[in-house]
Amino acid sequence: MRSPIRHEMPTHAGLPLGRRRALEVTGLCVASSALAPMALAQSALVAAADGAAQTPQDKPTAQEDINVTAPAPKPGGLGKLPDTLQNTPESIDVITQAAMKQQAVTTLQDALRYAPGITLNSGEGGAHGDNINLRGFHAIDSFFLDGIRDPGSYARDSFDLDTLEVLQGPASVLFGNGSAGGVVNQSSKLPSLATRRDVSIEGGTNEEARGTLDVDQPIGPNAAVRLNLMGETTGVTDRDYVLQRRWGAAPSLALGLNTPTTFTLSYFHQEENNVPDYGIPFLFGEPADVKRSNYYGLKNEDITQTNVHIVTAAVNHDFNDNFSVANTFRYAYYWSNYRVTAPIFGSDFAGGPPAPGTKLADILVYRDRPSSEGTQTYITDHTDLTGRFETGPLTHTVVTGVEFGRQTTDYVRFDNDAEGVNGIAPTPLLGPDASEIVPEQNTIVARPNTSSDMIGVYATDEIHLLPQVILDLGVRYDRYDTHFNDSASSIGFHRIDTGWSPKVALVYKPEDAQTYYFSYTTSFDPAVSYLTIAPDTKGPAPQTASTYELGAKVRWLRGMLTSTASVFRIDSANVTVSDPDDPTLQEVPGTNQRSQGFELTTSGYLTSQVEFYANYTYLDPEITGSSTPGELGKTLPGAARNVANLWVVYEPNDIWHFGTGVNYVGHRFADVLNTANVPDYAVWNAMAAYQVMDNVHLQLNVQNITDERYFTGAYFTDSNENHVLPGQGRVFTLNTGFSF
Repeated sequence: MRSPIRHEMPTHAGLPLGRRRALEVTGLCVASSALAPMALAQSALVAAADGAAQTPQDKPTAQEDINVTAPAPKPGGLGKLPDTLQNTPESIDVITQAAMKQQAVTTLQDALRYAPGITLNSGEGGAHGDNINLRGFHAIDSFFLDGIRDPGSYARDSFDLDTLEVLQGPASVLFGNGSAGGVVNQSSKLPSLATRRDVSIEGGTNEEARGTLDVDQPIGPNAAVRLNLMGETTGVTDRDYVLQRRWGAAPSLALGLNTPTTFTLSYFHQEENNVPDYGIPFLFGEPADVKRSNYYGLKNEDITQTNVHIVTAAVNHDFNDNFSVANTFRYAYYWSNYRVTAPIFGSDFAGGPPAPGTKLADILVYRDRPSSEGTQTYITDHTDLTGRFETGPLTHTVVTGVEFGRQTTDYVRFDNDAEGVNGIAPTPLLGPDASEIVPEQNTIVARPNTSSDMIGVYATDEIHLLPQVILDLGVRYDRYDTHFNDSASSIGFHRIDTGWSPKVALVYKPEDAQTYYFSYTTSFDPAVSYLTIAPDTKGPAPQTASTYELGAKVRWLRGMLTSTASVFRIDSANVTVSDPDDPTLQEVPGTNQRSQGFELTTSGYLTSQVEFYANYTYLDPEITGSSTPGELGKTLPGAARNVANLWVVYEPNDIWHFGTGVNYVGHRFADVLNTANVPDYAVWNAMAAYQVMDNVHLQLNVQNITDERYFTGAYFTDSNENHVLPGQGRVFTLNTGFSF
């Protein structure tokens, strides 16, 4: 049974069960799960159990007795889990607002750098915005906001994030269709009955100017409003002409706090107006040996614009201590306009990539414009019922739910026009000219329009067989009714996809501080979102995946440390990839892929003044089935075999905090044939924070202290068409925060 001791958040204690979970937070990373002694400790890197950042006087010491019987509460978005993270047989990483602030994180992708097993991608055509690999698998369609799908293609800012949660491995039972690698959930800042007013102003040597505002204001004994605002403009150190400009607003209203029935209404808006970065080309199987600043786009022509509107209404009701119901409705609208220029070697008159041994000074780079414009909409309604009851000697926690949704896309893709009427002149590899002007693109080559109606029904049952043994069962059924039409090519079809997603796990809990488990989970992912990027004449069949995972979660040193680990194997079938002969189409059938490996994570306090977080992931990812024989046995593109992270904070007193850390990403291949290499890298970062007075603080961050030359995401169709993104050089940022 559940521990009789629970961490309740004082400012949300009266919320219904489902919403209360969405507002509770836990220690830094209740991560990966394990086969060795492990722990679950509250961490100053993240929010404490009461939802506020942990202060030095709150920290445990080696001499203190730590209460390890109370399970850590779940952060927002994970309310569908029937139990605490400690008892959940899944690998789950939690990154909080406090950790993001320490590391000067302003975007979701930057926040994910410290999570285990994640690498970044680049894109082209219809694939823009946040783009990552989870456990080796592409996860562009696996982003969620407060437990609801967030399918838009945009670069998500962190200004309205309370916590960021990463569920590793297939999770269709809880979240519906998604990647074989897992899902990323963003938990928003929501109103509470605690008054707060926080202002942050930040500037950096990368020409950054950023400001944020967070106001949380009670408007009665049971109601509150909250407003988060953000504005930013920033360059990228050592990358000529690249510019990021965005602003956002997130107002929200909560009624019925501290009552059995709560209503929450929130609105999220973010706009971008950027000069994009499509990096440098590969040459002879490696990133071209050119200056990091070389920009092969067109500074006066290239632009990426997005406009996001998300409205969410949630009603939650507690019938009693054992039964609750929650209903969430959302409407989301995403508009994007991408007019971009990318380096290429092949075209109708370019003749392909240079021969090995060609002098760099003699190489010309051609450029095309893989541009698109259009909208996505997503409307959905979720209803969840949670109940706890007994049948004889067995205790059950049952979560059942039904989800309805409709997703639409309407895009226009323009002719790349690398030559011809709107042709762009080639430019020297060593000295690219970014000032050329080209005529407006008018030729439409594709107009994919997709609508998909879905229904999902699911149920999970956590059964306490014995005080030390838990059986976790779940199943979900999904049905997708998809219509696709491309008016530019007369391609169209209608298909219905259905699938069952089972889950079973066995948990052994010899004591409250230790959890060991074995789990089998699955995923089901119709290729609705991929049709916008690369349509075909029939539409690929859904992707499926299954994971076997063995792990444990154990608190030790009287709760001061958490060490977690997991050993896993994921088999994915019919993975959607572009046709190697025509990247505008899907390769049908898709490939079969496998990723297996292990993850280790440790976090908490070494002493009362030293806190740290460390993780290591080893992956063995390969293509196990393909219609292209040369792909068999190859390593999955974008997947690193080794990824490691370390972040350490030293807090000598209440005034000064110092932190430092390293991100290491091992060697990756950019293509399915493993001919293009992305070298490994290690980036060293540091911070120092000074509390000027109770309500004023200063923080200095240095990113990439050693000015390491490294590369993040890559895109590789073939040796003619490819690029890789250089990471930025050394950056100093200074943040001033005010609370009033």
